[in-house]
Formats: sequence, structure tokens, C-alpha cells
Amino acid sequence: MKLLKKSIGIGLMTILMMSIVLGNAAVSLADEPAFYVKKFIVSAYYSPLPNQEHYYTGSFAAETRLNGRGTNGASGKEVYPGMIAAPKAYPFGTKMDIPGVGIVSVQDRGGAIKSADGKRFAHDRLDIWMGKGETGLKKALAWGKRVVEVKVYGVSPNINESVNLDNLQLSNISRYKSTIGSRIFSDDVYFMSSGANVKKLQDHMSKLGFFNYPITGFYGDVTRESVINFQIAYGIIEGEDDFGAGHFGVNSRCTLDKIIYDSYKPQKKVVTTSYPDLKETTAYFSRPLKLGAEGNDVRALQTELNKLGFLRIEPTGYFGETTEHAVFKFQQYSGLVEQRDNGVAGYVGPATRKALNDYIDKRISIKGSIASKRDQIIAANKANTQVALNK
Repeated sequence: MKLLKKSIGIGLMTILMMSIVLGNAAVSLADEPAFYVKKFIVSAYYSPLPNQEHYYTGSFAAETRLNGRGTNGASGKEVYPGMIAAPKAYPFGTKMDIPGVGIVSVQDRGGAIKSADGKRFAHDRLDIWMGKGETGLKKALAWGKRVVEVKVYGVSPNINESVNLDNLQLSNISRYKSTIGSRIFSDDVYFMSSGANVKKLQDHMSKLGFFNYPITGFYGDVTRESVINFQIAYGIIEGEDDFGAGHFGVNSRCTLDKIIYDSYKPQKKVVTTSYPDLKETTAYFSRPLKLGAEGNDVRALQTELNKLGFLRIEPTGYFGETTEHAVFKFQQYSGLVEQRDNGVAGYVGPATRKALNDYIDKRISIKGSIASKRDQIIAANKANTQVALNK
């Protein structure tokens, strides 16, 4: 009987201890706000002021039509840095944690702020209000458009907003220290501006195949259109309605740096081995090639496309439509271009040259390995033969 009472006492004590532990755990979980993580396409906007030094659309009136006057959000709350515009699926007051921005709150809507539809938008859209005037413009352009994993807390008055845009990371693209010089553009190039930087921009867009007009040094509509096509082709924006479309800002500048750095290879020749069936002397591609080009490098291009199975004609040294189509098929195979109507389809620009040079490297490396193994086998056979003769 005493043993039974003791067992019951221990059992009650155990239950009591478990209740305390579970109760503490429940309190602990209650202290941690519930959230889920979701990817969003996050862009930025601002409120223009008269007499700014720059407008990315070219004028105060055009900027106002695009961004609005920015006095209050759709919820009625006065605008403030870090205020979020979101689709209607996210009620006003929904709290979110956006990396690089902080804890924010949904207080606005927008015509371009749509939910994912599986066609144009892969994720729901968010827009961050960055401020007024030149400062707001620069921050909005610096942010650009990013795909970000966001913590969504829901409508929770217990979660306080905490936004810091002063330390805004200017770009989500890594800086590249180019082996052919310093960064190409140290400052943004604005629509409706003119000068040496615009000439340089037009020259680079021309080399990449996006600008087919005289280089004038004026950043007008045709230059803006070429920049938009460049930005779409390299995933900087999704379409011409995106904020920053046509503005050559930090993300566009860093992308151009990356393209040139990745595509750069010194002109050199490589001989893999002395074996006649493996011997190869080749040159890397180092200049743009397009329809109508002629020369030995066009012949070399056609030879490479023959080896890769994309071209069925003998090398002629002339870049005709057949060669252009073969380049496009190579670009498709390499994941550089999807559709024929892409602005760089069939054009041997920096990304295509890099892909071709990489294939050359790979082929020469394989041949070099085969030659090296042959040398080792022959040397071993000679050694074995000599040993046998000495016996």
C-alpha cells in the first residue's frame, strides 16, 4: 500500500513537472511572433520635387505621373521611408521583414503591384517608398528590382516597424575588379543627359548589339530603348514599366562590368601536344562579331560552330545569315538566349565569346590530358623495354 502511494506521488509529481515545462514552452512560443517566409519581387518608388538635378524619366511632370505626388498611402497614412505598397491580398498593417530594409508595414497599393500570375510575375510584387526629391530618387534607383525572401508576420500591432535605409546596400550584384581597367562608369547616366559618359554608354551598347544608331553623346529615346533591352536581356528588369527601366544605374553599371570581366581573355595561342592527331593551334575570340563581318576570326568562329555541330557549311570567313542562325542555336544551347527576337540573338558579344572560349578551354584541356597519358604510357613502355634488354 505504501509502495502504491509512493508510486502515485511520483506520477503526480512527474505530471506536474511536465505541465510546468510545457507551460513555459507555450509561453516561449507565444513570445515568438508567428511568420512565414515567401519570395517577393521588391521594387522601389519615391516622390519627385520640382527643380531636382535629375529625373530618371527626364522631367518633373513625367516623374509625377509615374510615382504620384506621394503625400499619403492608400490606407490614408502619410508617406514615410520604408512604407510598403502590396497587392490587396495583404491587408493594410501587415508587417514584413525585408532584408536590407527592416520591419515594414503595408500601407499602400499600386497599379503595377500585382500578385503572381504565373506569366509575367513569378512572385507577388512589393514596392518600397524611399523618400522625396533627389535623395529618394537615388535610393529608389539604387535598390532597383530584387527577388527577396521576406518574413511575413501578418497584421500584428505587437510588432514595431524598424526601418533603416541609410545603410542601403546599393546593389545585389557583386563588384568585379576588371583585369582591363577600373569600373567603366563611376556614376549613373541619366535620361536626357549628354556628354562623354553618354558617348561611352552608346559605344558599349553598340558593341553588345543593343544600339544601332550614330554615337551622338545625347541620352534620348533611342538610347533609353537600347538600355531597356539590355536590362531585360540580363534580368535587371522584367519590362519597360519597371521603375528604373531605361536608367543606366548601379545595377546596370555593375552588370556591364561583370559582362566585360567575364568575357575578357587575352589573345593567345595554345599547342596541346606534338601528336599529329591531337595537335591544335587556336586563338580565343576577343572582338564582337555580327552579320556582315569578315576575316580570319569569322572563319575561326565558323570552324568552332562546325566542331560543335551548329553549322553545316564550310568556313568562308564571311558572317552571313547561316552563320548568324548557327550562333543563335549555340546561344540557345548555352542558355544565353531563348527567343530569336532577342536583341542579341545571333550576335557574338561578350557573353557568347566567353561561352565559346570556355568550350575551347575544355576541349584543349581534354586533349592535353590524353596526350599526357600517352606520354606516360610510352615512357613506361620504354623503361620496361630497357629493363628487359639489360637482363
